[in-house]
Amino acid sequence: MPSVEDMTKTAQPERVGVIRQLGVDTAYLMLGFPLALVSFIVIVTGLSVGLGTVVIAVGVPLLACVLLVARFIADIERLRFPAVLRRPRMRPTYRTAPRGAGIWRRFVTPLTQGQCWLDAMHAIVHFPISVITFSVVISW
Repeated sequence: MPSVEDMTKTAQPERVGVIRQLGVDTAYLMLGFPLALVSFIVIVTGLSVGLGTVVIAVGVPLLACVLLVARFIADIERLRFPAVLRRPRMRPTYRTAPRGAGIWRRFVTPLTQGQCWLDAMHAIVHFPISVITFSVVISW
């Protein structure tokens, strides 16, 4: 039977050196700025064009595509989290259109999900934060 000391050794999280973690955090911030810049440009432009053309019905599929791009960008961000936080990757579940749904229903499905809109908002809010953190890392 293992002793209490053996059980506490296996239960403790892996210890990572301070220098290594500093490198991981710095790489996270340095790569975050270009990703935030591209995502901000794509999402803001897509939302503006999509909302502007929603009255002629072209905007609905365009908005759906923008939200799917925001989901993809959010997935890239979620892939970067485990190295910094030292926790497993987690992804929310997204609803899909029911089987046999028409094309219009498939376009509208992302527009009705709050998580898709949160992904788009993350792309917008992450940009000013990444500008500040990138500037601090460069000046440090």
